[in-house]
Amino acid sequence: MDQRDQILALNAVPGLGPQRIKKIFDHFGCGQNIFALHENDLLAASFLPDAVVKEIKRFPFQEFLSQEHQWIAKRRASVVTFFDQDYPSLLREIADPPIVLYACGNCSLLKDLCLAVVGCRKASVYGIMTAERLAEELAQYQLVIVSGLAKGIDAASHRGALRVCGKTIAVLGTGLNHIYPQENKKLFEAIAEQGLILSEFSMSTPARSGHFPRRNRIVSGLSLGVVVVEAAKRSGALITADLALEQGRDVFAVPGKIDAISAQGTNILIQQGAKLISCAQDVLDELGLELKSVEEKSSLPLLSSCQARTKDLRVQEKNVLHLLSKSPITLDALCQASGLPMTQLYNVLLSLELKGFVRQMPGKLFVIR
Repeated sequence: MDQRDQILALNAVPGLGPQRIKKIFDHFGCGQNIFALHENDLLAASFLPDAVVKEIKRFPFQEFLSQEHQWIAKRRASVVTFFDQDYPSLLREIADPPIVLYACGNCSLLKDLCLAVVGCRKASVYGIMTAERLAEELAQYQLVIVSGLAKGIDAASHRGALRVCGKTIAVLGTGLNHIYPQENKKLFEAIAEQGLILSEFSMSTPARSGHFPRRNRIVSGLSLGVVVVEAAKRSGALITADLALEQGRDVFAVPGKIDAISAQGTNILIQQGAKLISCAQDVLDELGLELKSVEEKSSLPLLSSCQARTKDLRVQEKNVLHLLSKSPITLDALCQASGLPMTQLYNVLLSLELKGFVRQMPGKLFVIR
């Protein structure tokens, strides 16, 4: 069993985090088969508690690796370990970098300049629109937009980058086999095709509450800075902001209404010294980046090479598009007007959204862009 397989297996052992796994290789050597060691040899390592040693010895590593390789092949995923040269340099600098990254999509994005755009799940119309606009602007400057594929601001940030043919990375709190939330399945697929999906968790790891704070350290660790668009006082986005500060990253915040619960966190961040921003240029100036946007580099319309024009849409997409206007309409009303089954209608709307024709608002309301 080579080092890579040992890393995959050890990463799945309960009680073993990245730091302990690194210590195991430092102590026993990279060429040693850790799972073949006697229990007493493992117990002699002072950094391994008895309970963790028992977990290592009872772990069915052969069965796990056989299944894991099958899933990796099925997902067309790749694996980047902490010991590989193409491991992202900024992420390597943080206090607790993941020992392994499962990746689905364009791994070259790990070498590009990244910026995190995060916020709350229960976002307002203002928050969704602002996140999309900022992500669009930043992506036009060739920055990779990093977020967590959650509902609300995260999903809006990914959509904004995709809409202008930009680059985006989604960091999961699950394995690549578990898309969470399920409503972001189409978005997951679009990111896998045009950007990159990342996870430090084994392929079949389900969603668990403790995984998402761990996910957040990767979101900030990959990035030059973190933009918090909208966050309540106890939002997970504030955890990401705290992690960013611990990692020496810049934190930016978009101001919100003083009486809005969803803006309390961002307004507090600004009070505490986060840079108040209203556009992409504010971020670039603070980071000292002199980048040219795609629009400045080319005389061609930015969206013409990426977004489908109306004539390229499928019949169902055209029919649904004709039912939309600038006034929000509910999913139920669209379902009744279009005559399409709800699941099919939702997939058509998401396709139109990713192509830049439709915007989804909170409460499953839809408007034409």
